[in-house]
Parts: sequence; C-alpha cells; structure tokens
Amino acid sequence: MSAHLTKVPNERLLYINAKGMYYLRKRNENEDTDICLKTTKLRVAIKLRDTYSVDRLESQLGGKKAPKAKRYQICSALDLYHADEHPTIRRNIQKHPGERHMRCEVDAIPMLKKFFKKRFVDELTQDLLDEYCKWRPTQSLRDDDCLRTVDLELNTLSNALHWAQRKKKITVNPIASHTRYYDPSKARKTKHVAPKTTAEAHGAGAHLFADRRSESVSWQWMFEWMSGGRTEESLKLLFQPELNDALGHVDGDHMWVRPSDKNDQGQPYLFLHDGLKALLKAHAIWHEARYPENPYMFPGRDKESGEPLSQWSLTSALDRLFEDGLIPRKLTSHGAHGGYVVVRRSHGISDSQIATEINQIGGLETLRDSYGVCPQSWLDGKGPKLPWIPESGPCWAKLMLTLGKQQLKIEDKTASNSHFS
Repeated sequence: MSAHLTKVPNERLLYINAKGMYYLRKRNENEDTDICLKTTKLRVAIKLRDTYSVDRLESQLGGKKAPKAKRYQICSALDLYHADEHPTIRRNIQKHPGERHMRCEVDAIPMLKKFFKKRFVDELTQDLLDEYCKWRPTQSLRDDDCLRTVDLELNTLSNALHWAQRKKKITVNPIASHTRYYDPSKARKTKHVAPKTTAEAHGAGAHLFADRRSESVSWQWMFEWMSGGRTEESLKLLFQPELNDALGHVDGDHMWVRPSDKNDQGQPYLFLHDGLKALLKAHAIWHEARYPENPYMFPGRDKESGEPLSQWSLTSALDRLFEDGLIPRKLTSHGAHGGYVVVRRSHGISDSQIATEINQIGGLETLRDSYGVCPQSWLDGKGPKLPWIPESGPCWAKLMLTLGKQQLKIEDKTASNSHFS
C-alpha cells in the first residue's frame, strides 16, 4: 500500500491521494496493488469500485452472474421507520423515543422526503448530504442558523437506515459516520435566554398577563422561574389533585412535580418558598375564575378539551414579546429554568444543592456549562440576594384586581336579582 494514499472513510477498497485522485485497491491471492481510477469524483469512484466487486464475485462463482441486489428507496426506509414508531436497539433492547424526541423526528421526515424524493439508499454520499445542508435553509421561514436542524434531521435519516438494515431491507447504512455540520461551541446557552433580575422576570410576566389569551403561559413562566421546573414537568401538573402522590399535590411546604419511582437522582418534589406560595395562592383564584373545569395547572385555550398548554406555547409567546419590542432581549421557557439558578446563586446556595433541586442529571459540569460559573463573592454571601417578588409588587397584581372587580360585579348582580325575586 502506497504511503501517500489515505483510506476513504466508510468506503471499501477506495483510497485517495493528496490531489484528490481516487484509487482502487485490488486484492487476491497473487495481487495486492493500487489502481488509479482517474477521477476526483467520489460517486464515479464508488461506481467503478462496485463494478470491480461484481466482476470479482462472478469470477469466484465460476462465471455465473452474481445476483443483482434490489435497490431500496430512501423514502421507503423513512416510511418503514415511521410505521414501526421510530424504534432503536440499545443493548439488545428495543426502545422508542420520548415525546419530545419523537416529535422532532416526526417533523424531520417530511423535509427529508421532500429533498431525497425517489433517490435510492446506494446513492447516499457525503456530497449528497452536503447538498441537503445547503438546501435546507431555503425551506426555513426563519433567518437563524439551520445547521443544528440539519444534524438532527440527518440523525433521523441515519436511524431510519439502521432500522432498514435490521429489517434486512439494505445491507449497510452508508451514512452511519457522516459529517456533523453544527459546532457545539457556538451553541446558545441557557444563561443567554434567562432573566438576570427579578424586574426582568416580572416585566415579561406583566406583558403576558396584559393579554387574556396569554394569562396561562404567564403563570407557567412565573412558576418555572420561581421553581426551576422544566416545561415537560410543569405542563403535567394537575390543579389541586385529590391523590397524595399525584403531580401537583401540595403537602405542607412541598409540591410533588416528578414521579418518585423514576427519579433516581434529584428529588421528586420542590420546596414552596414564600414567593412560590404567593404565586400559587393567586393562581388558584385565577384558575377557579377562568378554567374551573380544566384539571391542569396551566390550561390550554380550549376550555372544552381539558388539555394543558402545548410544549411551545410559552416560548412562542415570549418570541412575540421580543419581536414586538416589549422586552429588550430574547427569553425562552427554558430560560425561566435558568433564571431560578441565578436567584438561588444570589443567595449563596451551592451549585450542588441547586443541581439537586432542579434535577440536573448531568451534574455540576452540565449546570456550569449551561448557566455559567457562579461568582466566588456570591458563594461568600456577598451576592445581591435577588427577591422572588419586587418591592413594587408581583406582575399578577393587576390581574387579581381585575378578577376582584369582576367577582364584585357578579355578587352585586346576584344580590340584585335576589332582591327583586
């Protein structure tokens, strides 16, 4: 083997030199040599390599033609994967993705099928994936970086091909080791979309409370900021559940927010500090007035369905505030989770304790990577000690006043009707 040649990743018998010229390694009992294919195009080199492999197999079979492999379409692999509910095999155990991951993969399939259309699996090369990476941003309505989306969608495609291989539709997944396009070092951290002060958190909440259509998401925003709860945890909470072990049940100074039997790390409940108690008291008044029949703590708009808010409701509402210039910078639902870390750190609480409170499975390293390093002066008790409720009052104060006036009108009307009856 010539020292100046480099093996082409994931391609049998193919090598490349410094000038980009492809070579084929021919091997048999009497021969082990490199043949220049006189092409710098990978697709052409693969075709010549495959022709050589077929001819070699026919020779080994004594002149008989090797059976021609049936080609399999990429879209067929995606359809099979979706029909089988997106399974993966880990340690010989078949698993299916969680709700959030499943939604991401389901959304990726139409875009993948739109691009690859009638192409076959054996046409998949890194060059074709590069074309997909260039094409994908043209299909987005947003101007943000699409590289993370590209990686997630190509992961879905690779998962589908792995499943097709397991079901013996194809013999190999040609993109099992494809190039990643997204640079993790450029990822937006939670600290970049988290409120830095109490005033900023309540300011966003006040804007959301100002519109009746976004009252529910405002309660979710304030709850996640005050509790450190994640969106998927918050939306499962029930409003005053009867069962003691139900999510949303309040037991003294604690609320149960995670299933205890699935919580090997962290804790299944959260501590109700004074700010959170004040929020829950006001929230109960609002819930009884607006959604008395909805069992969830954060109801969706449809009063008849009895469903909670969607996963994206809060972040979408915050995006609208930013786009309309009502808040100075972008905030997200997960940013509320990060805001809790800021307030707790400001009181000198250790990162190890905070990681336990918010069920940070990744531990201290993940917490510090997402939220930054806590200043040493804060740990020494010299932090700003941010309050949960500002001196000017909570952001739900005007809403409580409005609900109080409405209640007085209802009581006055009832008393008037009683007088004339």
